Amino acid sequence: MGNQQSRRQQGQAAAPPAGPAAYPPGSGPPQGAYPPVPQPQGYASGQLQPPNQFYPGYRPPPPQQYAQQPPRYMQQAPKPQPPPQQLTKTATIRNSVNLKKATLRLQPLPGNPQQLLISFTFDNSAPCRVSTFVAATEEPTQGCRISSANQPWAPPARFEKGLGLQFPPPGTTQHVIDLSRHAEASLLTAPAPTAAGAVYPLIIRLETVTERGLKEGHTLEELLHGGPQQGWMQSQTTFASLMKGEDGEWEVRVLKQKIWVDGISYELQEIYGMDQAVGAGGGRA
Repeated sequence: MGNQQSRRQQGQAAAPPAGPAAYPPGSGPPQGAYPPVPQPQGYASGQLQPPNQFYPGYRPPPPQQYAQQPPRYMQQAPKPQPPPQQLTKTATIRNSVNLKKATLRLQPLPGNPQQLLISFTFDNSAPCRVSTFVAATEEPTQGCRISSANQPWAPPARFEKGLGLQFPPPGTTQHVIDLSRHAEASLLTAPAPTAAGAVYPLIIRLETVTERGLKEGHTLEELLHGGPQQGWMQSQTTFASLMKGEDGEWEVRVLKQKIWVDGISYELQEIYGMDQAVGAGGGRA
């Protein structure tokens, strides 16, 4: 009887287990226990991932998207765009007068070593006049006016246009530095380039009338000695200090140069390699 019951159980098909708990751990339902889930077009080619059987509405992205998008903790905040650069219009300024710094010298007058004659070479493309000032101050807020009280001013010298002109004119001995009128320390002091009210041991100014000024009828005689600069004129101003060598001879050193064009003052910038080292120093007395 027991054998007959065993045969009946072997002949019958095994019923599927009721619920997931009936399957051993790590196994799944037998093949064909559930109907196949329809897959959209594109899964077979690998473009899309098959749907999740437990979450039918979820569609994971393709695998290559994980490689393209780094994890959130590795993503960087977008960098701010730099502001647009503003274009600056430049213009070429024609300088009608030019003092050659390398030629600036101090020469003691024969028989009077306390008086140092100021000499240099310059170029000008129009008639000009040259003025020298000792222990002087420039006032930028007053049209670059120059004032000096320690030494009487020498009258300006007038030159016609030319190249390689020599200052002072032959026979002129008034443009000097009188050492007896100044303390030696004041002549050796080089003020800061941007110091307001700075006293410079030596200031040299070359002035000329522009073409517009000539058409308006202006002349060099209208200019005041050391007075404010006018819009119808052009000038170059050289600021220098003095040095004393070990042998007691005086030397002159150019600190800066400025030009006045159309009512505006510009400071000339040194171009490296254009002047020799001696050009920044000057000559000996």
